[in-house]
Amino acid sequence: MFDPLLCATDTLVSTKDLSRTVVEGGRYFHNRDDRRQSHRDERAIERAYLRDVQLDPDLADARVPERAQRVGRGSRDKLSPAERWLASHVGRPWRDVEGEIFATFDTRTLMGRHVVLEHLLPPRWAPRDWPVGAWQVHRRGFVVDARGVLRFTGPLWTRPRVEPAVSDAFVSELGARRVAVHGERLYWREPTGRVGRDGKLAYRQTHALSERERAWWASLRDCERAHACTPAAPPTPPR
Repeated sequence: MFDPLLCATDTLVSTKDLSRTVVEGGRYFHNRDDRRQSHRDERAIERAYLRDVQLDPDLADARVPERAQRVGRGSRDKLSPAERWLASHVGRPWRDVEGEIFATFDTRTLMGRHVVLEHLLPPRWAPRDWPVGAWQVHRRGFVVDARGVLRFTGPLWTRPRVEPAVSDAFVSELGARRVAVHGERLYWREPTGRVGRDGKLAYRQTHALSERERAWWASLRDCERAHACTPAAPPTPPR
């Protein structure tokens, strides 16, 4: 409710509850879509059941309507406030920080318990590739070192690296030729027309790359250089 007395002062103090600010994010986008789809499936199952019962009333007792697949709740928690709060205590003894967590957050509510137990406190288990005792709040990783001090570990979750693909234009330009790398020396390798034991084309080394070709080689990406050094597969004979 608007209070005109607050506007008469120079300072306006916010009274937001941090635990409510953190968790008021609703569902994850994909979880929301799955839940909507489950509602559609459930309504379709009910319509099909009612239609069958209308045609044959005896099915009302002999048949039990199917149930749609259950979709659990995946909360999209807004953890930036909790992350900033915990980051401001890095470098302090964890025993003191843990005491302030329980003093700051109200664990008597369901949302408060969720913030404290699921996010701010170290979890009971963690992925194997994480440091021992590490946990993540939003984008930052935290850990308690051997002396009991709260420290940063950096981001623990990283996106899988997507290797760039070699373009069709590069494959067409290179053809069946390949490049042999001997230290700083580069040579062309031409196919001999024979197939080796590994099922790849056999090659013979010819002339060295020119200055222009060496500049072309230096401009290539790692994936293109790897392709240029890998023997090509023999062409598939026509059927």
